[in-house]
Amino acid sequence: MRRYPSRPATVIARLRARTGKSIGRDTLRRYAKRFPLSWKRFRRSLRKKRDEKAFRLAQDELAELLKEPELDVVYFDEAGFSLKGVVPYGWLPVGKRRDVPVTGAHGSNVQAIGFEHQDGHTQTYLHKGYVSTDTVIQIMDDFCETIEQTTVVVLDNASCHTSHAFKACVERWAARGLLVYHLPPYSPELNSIERLWKKLKYQLMPAEAWEKFSTLLNTLTSKLCDIGEVIFMPSLESCAQ
Repeated sequence: MRRYPSRPATVIARLRARTGKSIGRDTLRRYAKRFPLSWKRFRRSLRKKRDEKAFRLAQDELAELLKEPELDVVYFDEAGFSLKGVVPYGWLPVGKRRDVPVTGAHGSNVQAIGFEHQDGHTQTYLHKGYVSTDTVIQIMDDFCETIEQTTVVVLDNASCHTSHAFKACVERWAARGLLVYHLPPYSPELNSIERLWKKLKYQLMPAEAWEKFSTLLNTLTSKLCDIGEVIFMPSLESCAQ
């Protein structure tokens, strides 16, 4: 059996060459469902790049942290929402097509920088522009003011999370009850907020949200307010008014 399936047309052609018989696509689909098989798009994956031992260790350590009643474990990550490059899913009548305009307008993006708690409640900072280490430090400092017990922040190894300036703040945050836990590289499955970003982009945001920056910002803000608190960074305060 081939590791990767051929296209339906290729499969039909090969069957014809081997057996001398032709079948239609509908017949091929019926046969595929009996096995069961379906024609799907493959997804890019970086799993082969990660250290599987480090991944399993982090998985076990997180499981232990989540058992501690005196700890609040939250997941932290950034996600960019842009007017170009995102094609959401949606229900359409058979045979109908819905286009999403690509404006490519300069500055037509917003950065969501958020914390997700175990109960699904989020605290998201919306920022326009590049997310630097200084931006992340400012947000971590502000988040420290909101915690009520010792809190572990789970985050990846992005450069703004591992810079010298960021590391210089870790001890200060720890003194305020905020502990930092870095995931091993290429371990997005261990950071639950990444699933939230994907769901927002491809499922919860309607097609109309991607037509211009104002609708993008307003819709994103509304969706995030449904599940938590939204804070506008200075870079977006004028846009939010």
